[in-house]
Amino acid sequence: MSGRAVFICGGGEFGLCLRSIWEKKGFSVFVWDSDEEKRFPKNMQLADMARQSDVVFLCVPSWRAREALESLKVLPRETLLVSCTKGLLPEGKTIEEAIPEILPNSFVLFSGPTIAEDMCQGLPGTAVVADPVFDSEPHHENDQNPSSKNFQFVRRLFDGTNISIVFSRSAHSVAWASILKNIYAFFVGVADGAGLWHGNEERWRERIFQEWNTLADVLDIDASVLGGIAGKDDFLITAASPHSLNRKTGFDFGSGAKRILRGEGAHSLQPFVSLLSAKRISLPPCLAALENIVMKREDAHTNIQSLLV
Repeated sequence: MSGRAVFICGGGEFGLCLRSIWEKKGFSVFVWDSDEEKRFPKNMQLADMARQSDVVFLCVPSWRAREALESLKVLPRETLLVSCTKGLLPEGKTIEEAIPEILPNSFVLFSGPTIAEDMCQGLPGTAVVADPVFDSEPHHENDQNPSSKNFQFVRRLFDGTNISIVFSRSAHSVAWASILKNIYAFFVGVADGAGLWHGNEERWRERIFQEWNTLADVLDIDASVLGGIAGKDDFLITAASPHSLNRKTGFDFGSGAKRILRGEGAHSLQPFVSLLSAKRISLPPCLAALENIVMKREDAHTNIQSLLV
């Protein structure tokens, strides 16, 4: 194959932004979505897109990931899968745990501060590509010359674009960094919606990163990954971005809006709470407050304010 044919599974904002980037480079780009109006070309079947592509980018939310992976069983075995899914699956598994259960294909995770609206405007972004083959090796932040052929392939796809690609040797930690980033960006939105974010930003960030250190220990997450591009950097950008769905969803919860959008942070919360409960791990204070607000429908302002005392 040419290395210039890309199949995007999921025609949301992120998937369509990737399509725009690669079409500008002259790539052949196929898009499949459950919504027929988002498919491109509209008259092409999923199996044909899969057969004609060198790489597949999985750009679906976590609650649709397993369904999407099942549909990708038509992929030739040699086709590389790049997962952009950043949430915890409903059964409490990370995407890097779920993919091998369904597909035999090699895969990498694609994560980091890459907000679709900013990318499409040409603003610079950085993505971490994690190859699970290297999970057993020591992690080195900003390792730009790894032996991962899959990483090198993905990096070439973005040559000449506004997206920089860096490597991680821990797919497990990158997957968890993405999940925690989304949940805590959602928390920021809740605090903002409750009127308790502004003026307390530094206190909240300090508390959040303290909780991350605790969770890194109990979930066997590489602290350097959680404190790096896929974790802390992504969180800071997501929590501040007006385009962040996680923050918007959290704001709706915190302000008592009647119509609440569906975001990864809110969706990942319940399986994450269940997972920690099964491991007999006590919820850190911010997560306990979110459980009360989202799952028990308690007052947001009261729960968030109690954390500032």
